[in-house]
Amino acid sequence: MEKYRLTREWVPLAQFPTGSQYHYGCFLIGRDDLADKRFDRTLSFTMFTE
Repeated sequence: MEKYRLTREWVPLAQFPTGSQYHYGCFLIGRDDLADKRFDRTLSFTMFTE
């Protein structure tokens, strides 16, 4: 359920390497915040490459 909410409400802005072969980082922003250009509301998130 949480994964569905994350993909429904948030969009990725950028992905970046973390120095690990198992993880990468990304910046996410809510769809409404992106539409209103509120880039101060982004989140950083670490994800698995698997």
